[in-house]
Amino acid sequence: MVSQQLYIFWVLTFALGVGSSKLKSASLLQSGTNVEMGNGYHDRTHRRSAHPKIAIYTDNFGGYDVVREDLIPHVPPDVHAFYFLDETTLKKNEAALEKWKEQGWEFVVHDLLAGTSVVEPERLTAKELKFSPPDWLLTGPWEWLIHHDANIYFQVDWEGESGFQFFQERQHQALVLLDFCHAHARCCGVGNGFQCLEHDVEYLQNHPEKVSKSFVSILSWRDAVKKRLEDKTLSMPHYFDLCILMRNLKHQKAGAVLDAFNTTFHKMHEVQRDQQFLPVFLEESRLTGDTDAVNRSLLNKVFHFSRLRPHSRQD
Repeated sequence: MVSQQLYIFWVLTFALGVGSSKLKSASLLQSGTNVEMGNGYHDRTHRRSAHPKIAIYTDNFGGYDVVREDLIPHVPPDVHAFYFLDETTLKKNEAALEKWKEQGWEFVVHDLLAGTSVVEPERLTAKELKFSPPDWLLTGPWEWLIHHDANIYFQVDWEGESGFQFFQERQHQALVLLDFCHAHARCCGVGNGFQCLEHDVEYLQNHPEKVSKSFVSILSWRDAVKKRLEDKTLSMPHYFDLCILMRNLKHQKAGAVLDAFNTTFHKMHEVQRDQQFLPVFLEESRLTGDTDAVNRSLLNKVFHFSRLRPHSRQD
């Protein structure tokens, strides 16, 4: 029954021409929800004004991650949560996705990009959603836009004060990212970003299958960054784990974040890894002082943040 409803909804949506060339349809939507592609998002609930309005989204293309049936974050008031998938992934995981729907998640079927000689369609499409999502996500009523990988658990909870306080204290920040130092303690602290980058590249050297088509380009980038640091044309105070991104859409530098993210996505047509590149593009967009590098323990304390399992396919 669920399968027939999903398929009929998708066919009708596509036949009526709803959406754009990039965003084909929305399916399994919450009762009372109205997503108008390209025209913003209309509220579905009456909300208390005390909480920041937040949109959370994740994506899963080509079975990159298991669509889990447990440990699914509940969607509280003042939050909308979107799960982007390709049509094939949606059809193969309807039973699991029904459990996400029960927790308040909404589903959007998104066309795969063509891919390049270096980056396959599923990976490139995931990078598009991560860095250059549909305009309706960027221009909706939300104050914060949060993207996280599909294997991440991240629960916004308004029952206590910690969630509200987290965003209240960061209103002056354009971007909040996870400091990479949880993976390499020696690069913790301001000014040690390049040590983290070198550690990350060493990891890729030991796992060449993850970036087999672009590892030479990543090595060249590392050397170029090192040269700029020596020339003092770059500082790289932090290095980030990009499994989660929090964008302050109302910040005066939200446009600069958009530019840095779009530049990163453009670069992702040539390489298979994003972490080595975004810190540089953020600094070039003069966002160093407007980017907060938070530690993993804080995210775990406030949002029960956790990476639940490795990716199904190679990252």
